[in-house]
Amino acid sequence: MKRRAEDGQISRAAYELRSESSQQAAPAGFAVASSRELESRRLVKASKGKGGGWAGRGETALARELYQTRVSALNAKFAAWAEGQLAAEPAVAVLEAARDYVNYAEQLEAQFLVAHTDVLSFGSGDCGQLAHSKDLEDERDTVVPRPRRVLSLREKKVVMLSCGGLHNAACTADGKCYTWGCNDEGSLGRGGDEYLPLEVSVSNGDPVTCVAAGDSQTFAVTMSGCVFGWGCYKDKEGKQWFDAPPNAGLDPKRKQTTPLEVSRGSPLAAVVAVKCGAAFNAALLGDGSCLTWGVGEVGELGRPVRPMRGADGEYDKPAIVSDHLSPGHLSGLEATTFKALGCGAYHLLAATSSALYATGLNNYGQLGDGTTKDAATPVPVPFFDQVALAQLDGGQHHSLALCADGTLYSWGRADYGQLGIGVDVGAKAGDFVTAPTRVPVPTTAVGSVCSGSNHCLALSRSGAVFAWGYGDMNALGLGTAVDKFEPEKVSFTSSLGDKAEIVVTQVAGGGQHSAVVASVKQFAPGAGL
Repeated sequence: MKRRAEDGQISRAAYELRSESSQQAAPAGFAVASSRELESRRLVKASKGKGGGWAGRGETALARELYQTRVSALNAKFAAWAEGQLAAEPAVAVLEAARDYVNYAEQLEAQFLVAHTDVLSFGSGDCGQLAHSKDLEDERDTVVPRPRRVLSLREKKVVMLSCGGLHNAACTADGKCYTWGCNDEGSLGRGGDEYLPLEVSVSNGDPVTCVAAGDSQTFAVTMSGCVFGWGCYKDKEGKQWFDAPPNAGLDPKRKQTTPLEVSRGSPLAAVVAVKCGAAFNAALLGDGSCLTWGVGEVGELGRPVRPMRGADGEYDKPAIVSDHLSPGHLSGLEATTFKALGCGAYHLLAATSSALYATGLNNYGQLGDGTTKDAATPVPVPFFDQVALAQLDGGQHHSLALCADGTLYSWGRADYGQLGIGVDVGAKAGDFVTAPTRVPVPTTAVGSVCSGSNHCLALSRSGAVFAWGYGDMNALGLGTAVDKFEPEKVSFTSSLGDKAEIVVTQVAGGGQHSAVVASVKQFAPGAGL
């Protein structure tokens, strides 16, 4: 089960390729985040139980503690917004903000207070990333065209799910971390069967509250704000690198096969969320600051870095450790407070309360600044000036931005339909759009969005799932291996039965696969197996 060049990471030739070649503003109200962004807004931390640990705390008690923590953060954020906005502009409309607050609170309840969850996966599973069977020679398990239950996670209450290039990570209400999929690069952080979701020993009693998966790296954030990582970053020549924390005595040119606390002795203190690109990461800290690290060969770290190779052609390990692998602030934005982060394969999106910045690879206009010029430091995306953004995400060469009012915008490469804005835009190979364009999702409001390498999923506030983009490996879950240039609703009845009552709470996209987290209240006998 070796990693293929086309799966989860572009080839070196494609990586080095460079192109030569009336705005609708959403109201700047209280920004609603998706369930995946809730961790980013946490202002307070839950305290440990007696004795300083979580041992003996039941799953229900911990889930409720997490729920109450986030509700407290939500209340504090909303109160601060209301006080500031009403003082500055007494006539500001608060109705939409109140609706956003209710929707946000409902997402929290659906995420943490459900009786149980189901994970359903679909798309390419030839490296075990769908978690359906170890018989990877059986086409029924390697190509799954419609959502299918992951039976081994049936009794787990999954509160967060992240899909990487060829692997996945999930954390549950009892604070445990599970991984499955391709382990060639150490991405699972454990031994054992690759196709089976198994627990990773992340920390001693500190529950995991956030997970993130990149192309070959995985990260877990614990309740106390510690960050653990494993796997590796692959540079454009395919060489493996990973974090080398101070005084750890580790060679950076390696893969890390077991969890390593990368926040010890680094600026990664009080982290509340981590996002991953193909070979880099971005963390949001409790004070709203953003730190990036990993392999930053095309500006995705958002700050000046020395080349990975010196003048003699040899790898400059000291420069790699200090400039690339050590967390640092975005250049020129060190004191900025961010609300949401999103990673594409080789570019970063970072939103404040009233602006969006982008940095990194821009060969298909994925930065959204109207050019195809790469950016080594963050550039503003003028379209979103004074626009409240709730969530950001990116794919191999495209970007997504979800506004607080539930409208969705996309930009970048379009020839596989990954922008979802119509077949005419992506009619020719290499077509792209440099300006954010409204995605016509057939719903009154989008509540959450995610991107795989070249496909996207959107979850409406009413619980419907829509998919578009590259369809050859069935990652859209629509039952056909066809590219979709506009959002199309995903049906769950054919795979779960007509009597299934399903409420989707999360969507996640990987290299060529996808997964959703849902509460399934009723099944027809034998459905979904």
